[in-house]
Amino acid sequence: MTDKVTRVMIYHATRALAYQTYLEQHGLDTRVITRKEDLQCGIAEGDQILLSWRLPNAWFEANQKIAWLQSMGAGVDDLFFEHKELPFQQITRIIGQFGDPIAEYVFAYLLYLDKQIETIREAQIAREWAMIEPGHLHGKTIAVAGLGSIGQAVVKRARAFSMRVLGLSATGRHADLVDHHYDPTQWTEMVAQADYLVLIMPLTKDTYHIIDHRVLKAMKKEAVLINVGRGALIQEEDLLLAMRTQTIRAAVLDVFEQEPLYSSHPLWDTPGVTITPHCSGLSQVKDVCDFFLQNFERFQQGQPLLGQVDLTKQY
Repeated sequence: MTDKVTRVMIYHATRALAYQTYLEQHGLDTRVITRKEDLQCGIAEGDQILLSWRLPNAWFEANQKIAWLQSMGAGVDDLFFEHKELPFQQITRIIGQFGDPIAEYVFAYLLYLDKQIETIREAQIAREWAMIEPGHLHGKTIAVAGLGSIGQAVVKRARAFSMRVLGLSATGRHADLVDHHYDPTQWTEMVAQADYLVLIMPLTKDTYHIIDHRVLKAMKKEAVLINVGRGALIQEEDLLLAMRTQTIRAAVLDVFEQEPLYSSHPLWDTPGVTITPHCSGLSQVKDVCDFFLQNFERFQQGQPLLGQVDLTKQY
């Protein structure tokens, strides 16, 4: 098997050449694919490894198989939602690279909101000595939905702010990291106690639109919702209604069901909603390639790959 694996196919809508340059500098033979015909040619010539980000699924022909797909990001939900039968024998995703930047993003916005930074800035612009009482995170309750490497990074920073930490996950594997752990049947019980709810879960058939009117209604009126997981975790119409009726205080959204978020979408100008363009944890070419090179060596040696996706659980 190892003698036949000589070339890696690369797909990225805008940065494929950067990935190709780095990998070839490290001795790999690569092929950039920009259209369906490129993919078909690679498969016909025996290429069995694909490094990609959101490759159009329609490019695969029926019954085709690729030995290994390495995603350039942490999420692989697009593969499972668009394929009845996956063309990949194994899938890996990037792990261990996004926890720090995403956790920093989460707490940047928690502090921005609770310290009323926008209000203070507006007062400065108006040259007003306004008496403002900033809030604080100390002693508040944060609920972290998803306790993988990113969720753990958020929990670590919450501890630094002396917060009470709740956690929700399907496996309970890291329940010892939080003050109280909940399973996926206990959303309303958890959010009813939370001052902040942070979504970091993978998108699967079980988590699709999990944040709906029922969960939103159970949240505190002063609660803040932050989504750095996947856009389709939230039923957007239900969130819009919750924001318009002031069911919760604020929502910080870095991910959306359809991206880019179209300019006429009502979320843009909904009071209390902060929108960022999926920038909380960006993939870096060097980091992704170094992870891939480590996995490539493992693949050649027949060893288990890092970041292995459970094809049954879909993450």
